[in-house]
Amino acid sequence: MRLLNTSTVQVEEFGLETLPRYAILSHRWGNEEVTLQDLESGQAAEKFGFEKVLRFCYRAKNDGFTYAWIDTCCIDKASSAELSEAINSMYQWYFDADRCYAYLADVPSLKATFQESEWFERGFTLQELLAPAEVYFLDDQWNDIGTKTSLRNAVSLRTGIPSDMLSGIADIDTASVAQRMSWAASRKTTRLEDRAYCLMGIFGVNMPLIYGEGERAFTRLQEEIMKISDDQSIFAWESSDTRTGLLATSPAAFASSKNIVPLKRPDTPSSQLTVTSRGIYLDIQFIATSPRRVGLAVLHCVEDDGTPKQIGIYVKDLFWTMQSFERVLSQSLERIHPGTLDSPGIEDRVSQRRVCVQTKRISTTRNLGANRQANGIHDYEDCSGLALSHTYSMVAALHNAVAEGEDGVVWLLLSRRSIDVNYVDALGRTPLRTAVELGHETIVMMLLQSDGIYIRDESQQNLLSVAVSAGHEGVAKLLLEQGVEIDVQDETGRTPLWVAAQTGRRELALRLLNRGAAKDRRDKNQRTPLWAAADSGEGDTVNLLLEYRAAINYRDEFGQTALAAACSKGHADVVMLLLFYSADVNLTDIRGRSPLWTATANGDEAVVRMLLQTGKAELKTASDGWTPLWLAVRDGLEGLVELLVSHGANTQSIFPLDHEMGKSLLWKAVRCGHAESARLLLDTGKMSPDTRSDKMTPLSLAASNNDRRLVELLLHHGADARAKDSHGRTPISRAADAGYDELVKIMEESRPTAGDGRLRALFRAARDKG
Repeated sequence: MRLLNTSTVQVEEFGLETLPRYAILSHRWGNEEVTLQDLESGQAAEKFGFEKVLRFCYRAKNDGFTYAWIDTCCIDKASSAELSEAINSMYQWYFDADRCYAYLADVPSLKATFQESEWFERGFTLQELLAPAEVYFLDDQWNDIGTKTSLRNAVSLRTGIPSDMLSGIADIDTASVAQRMSWAASRKTTRLEDRAYCLMGIFGVNMPLIYGEGERAFTRLQEEIMKISDDQSIFAWESSDTRTGLLATSPAAFASSKNIVPLKRPDTPSSQLTVTSRGIYLDIQFIATSPRRVGLAVLHCVEDDGTPKQIGIYVKDLFWTMQSFERVLSQSLERIHPGTLDSPGIEDRVSQRRVCVQTKRISTTRNLGANRQANGIHDYEDCSGLALSHTYSMVAALHNAVAEGEDGVVWLLLSRRSIDVNYVDALGRTPLRTAVELGHETIVMMLLQSDGIYIRDESQQNLLSVAVSAGHEGVAKLLLEQGVEIDVQDETGRTPLWVAAQTGRRELALRLLNRGAAKDRRDKNQRTPLWAAADSGEGDTVNLLLEYRAAINYRDEFGQTALAAACSKGHADVVMLLLFYSADVNLTDIRGRSPLWTATANGDEAVVRMLLQTGKAELKTASDGWTPLWLAVRDGLEGLVELLVSHGANTQSIFPLDHEMGKSLLWKAVRCGHAESARLLLDTGKMSPDTRSDKMTPLSLAASNNDRRLVELLLHHGADARAKDSHGRTPISRAADAGYDELVKIMEESRPTAGDGRLRALFRAARDKG
């Protein structure tokens, strides 16, 4: 530390351990102040400010001080590092001085109104007043005006500093943060940053000097204070600056805070103020006042002006969680009279919370100051037209607000300590169930943050499945983040993934799979999510599940695979996907029906063709005896008949069961009137047109049915119109008996084909008999 020798007016350096007694000067800088370089170069005497140095040394020497310190020439201001160290050490240097002389250059000799001196308006002179044990005030002629102790009442009136602190009876550390800030509220500094730097010593903190950072310096000061103090009066400030943020931008905001002190009550919890990148965490009492997410944060400090009133600041919930806030309406503090928070109707609305309030003042809140009521700062109590003093009415209001999607009203009601968030309405639904079902994402988020919330409702239905079924992806995400059981099954055994698969909620299914959902969990019918997606024709979801290696050949309780389900519903794109992933095409259900059989029964030629093109599909007969070809013939599905025949379907098969026992495929085609199917069968060359079924030939059956197309087709393929059936009747006689003269004529005119000797013989015999 450098000191001036009061005899030689030369600078000498001392270590802290050898530091002698010294006097220190507090003054306002004037023109041509003497610097360290001036003294070292011998040019100090040429400057106007040298007289001040001489007069100070003379006074100090006469008062018995060999050494003295003055900021103009005992600091090397050319060194930024030394300047930073000096400003951080300044309070301690003034504290260690045996005496401080406050030179008031603008106070005429013996002037009684010394309080008007500009010295009382400057930032750095505050610590120069507070730190030293002795302060001697001197006028412009270096005459004594008085001391800090003798003038304590006048100085107190001018500065707002209590007189007992000026006299040394009370320690400065007993003053609250707000009080100390208020002492600097009207003081000015040449540089904006010095409004913070001049207060470091008063609060016992240190920090690097960064000139050019502007208001950020005062923010850093407050952050440093919070590291060593839990005094919430640091937030008890008022400012017309409408930017949101918990911290003030200058000491001026504390102008009205000189009587605000920490609340000292045994039941008042005290915890550390924690500064993070998100904001400041602090414990408060909170009262929601508006559905616009505005409430009163009651701080642990009071204004002690005779009748202690607790201090509150208005804050706005940023994310509907009652956890993260920003300050609003910063132009005023709310002063709460004793007993208000414990009074009936208010007590239930007061909750103890640890919240995070944004630190930085970056955004501007419009119109909050001009129109408090428009922004819900009034007491918005009866939010649903109900008297909210009764528990039942409150829960009814909550259910109504949830159903209507009134986010703000729900927010307001959830602030109540006595609200039952799990109350079940007449339909058996909790507020959370209703919000999930309707997709009210913000309300779901708020309810999930409530203490004691039940994630599963009274019906035991998984709320995650409800959200998934309705396609409320945002709600599902919230539930997952809350840690709901991902594979919980509802009363039918269906998991959220199962529901997502069935309803085609691919993105939700993907989210569930990525969180480890069981991809093959079966419902009570033994159906997997893949089965559900295939049955519903949700190709994208099927593909997703297959990419995640879902079991492809699992069967349900009826033996049906996902491929069979897709075939039964005609979902060709899903069938193609399943075949690409090598689904087994020949697995049958409990009735022996294969996917090919099912697709044929549905008349789905495209799906049948896909299955046959694999080269693996077998033309299996079901348990009831029906083959795919029989189905196609029965239903007259000519395209399928042709397709199946071309792939080797057995055209000679005889139906083995029930009333169709012993019938041929040709007989069935004729019986059902399907001429094209009959033609396809006959064109194979493997079927005789005269094969009897049910004691009748196909031609007899066609003639009995008066079906000219089939009669001509059969005749064309060589059917004998005069062949007798088991009853001794011919096709001609059956047509004649029925009065089908045109058919009789066609059959009588029919001739055997040229190459068929048997037919020619029959024809001659019939002609000879006349």
